[in-house]
Amino acid sequence: WSQKFAQLELSYQAELAKKDAETARLRKQIERLQNYEARLEREKDKLAQALERERQNCALQLRARDSEVDYLKRKLTRPEKHIDVIEWARRQFSDRLVMHKRTETLMDKKTAWGVDLGLLCDALDFLATDYWDYRFDRLPVEEMNRRCSAKYGRPFDVTKLGDLTIEFTPGEYKIKYKMTGTEKAREYALSWHLTVGNDPENLLRIYFFPDDKARKLVIGSMPEHLRAVQIR
Repeated sequence: WSQKFAQLELSYQAELAKKDAETARLRKQIERLQNYEARLEREKDKLAQALERERQNCALQLRARDSEVDYLKRKLTRPEKHIDVIEWARRQFSDRLVMHKRTETLMDKKTAWGVDLGLLCDALDFLATDYWDYRFDRLPVEEMNRRCSAKYGRPFDVTKLGDLTIEFTPGEYKIKYKMTGTEKAREYALSWHLTVGNDPENLLRIYFFPDDKARKLVIGSMPEHLRAVQIR
């Protein structure tokens, strides 16, 4: 019995060693499969990200094409006189621009008529489309600039005004406006401006501020340069 038990023990040990080897082999195989699966998941994520980038790029291109087509259609409706620009802008961009009453007075001045009419309409068009998309709809600045170049054949520079200029000449740079959601009108600073040129023959300025709740740009002065404070 002792000899038989020893033989059985040896047989079981050999069988266990065989099973251990098979288990180790299967574990390695499972590990390789898990690594392969993880690699596939990473590759799938990369492909999904690349596909999403391509989808977004195609969507941007489609929007840009639509924007160019709409621009050409609007160009056919442009006014022939400076005094008609305000109504044209209100009609074309009522959901994006607010043309303050002050702009009517300024555009009625004979000195305003010297500003290139096509340039002025292009600048308003840019503010209501590409710049609006950039400010309120997260359009990348590179795409905004690309569209601007494609449609207008030139860049438009939009910058923020310094507080010093506004505070020292409030009559020039502040207008009364009833902000969306408020009960009554109050003074707001024209803290942003679109600028073109520095010489009188090529100069254009459009001063505005955003109504963020309404998602509109409030145009308070154009097309001439407002008086600025000078420190000596």
